[in-house]
Amino acid sequence: FMSSPIAKLFVLAAIKFATRDVYGMGIEYEANKPGWNDAMNGLAGMIGSGMPETFELLNCIRYVLSVVTKFQEPIVVPVEAATLVDSINDALDELAMRSYVENPEQIPYTVPDELFQYWDAVSNARERYRSSTVTHFSGVEKEISVTQAVTMLERWIDQVESGVSRSLLIGSQGDGDNGLSGLSPTYFSFNVTKWTLTGKKNKDGHPLVAPNQMKVGKFPLFLE
Repeated sequence: FMSSPIAKLFVLAAIKFATRDVYGMGIEYEANKPGWNDAMNGLAGMIGSGMPETFELLNCIRYVLSVVTKFQEPIVVPVEAATLVDSINDALDELAMRSYVENPEQIPYTVPDELFQYWDAVSNARERYRSSTVTHFSGVEKEISVTQAVTMLERWIDQVESGVSRSLLIGSQGDGDNGLSGLSPTYFSFNVTKWTLTGKKNKDGHPLVAPNQMKVGKFPLFLE
């Protein structure tokens, strides 16, 4: 199974876009050593996320958009990735239908339900993608037209930029900074404040839950 470099970058961007935290700011840390920074090993266990990876994602999406716009060629991706992309866009449509409006003067630490439901839908879609490709791709491909690619990439850029703006307002407040300085925070954590028991247990016998609500936690602008 082979794919083009631009298809690989597009799929990478889609997966990273689907791994943004519940507030749409940082990229979730799902394993140890975020950024290979030993001091941050515990952040993954705090449902942590990071803004440096978000800025990398933004650059990646912009690059893919520039290439598609310049060469006017469709992107051919594995059907499993196309299914993930469709789920992402469907969730964005649902978010738009719910008419979520954010007041930059009063951004709550508890994540609004509209954003939580979007995150939940996309996170589940991402896990379905991983399950479907854990051993191999089917080899079936799907073509994404130039018009479709440009439209969705521009939409993704808008979403990521909104998350960056939100991160400044939430995480950059401090002495002499009203969140408008442009100095980005680096890390966030999230605490599950409401949940539902799934009836399942982990390997150590602890009960598993499905989150229903989260609250954002912030840190000093940079930690090491």
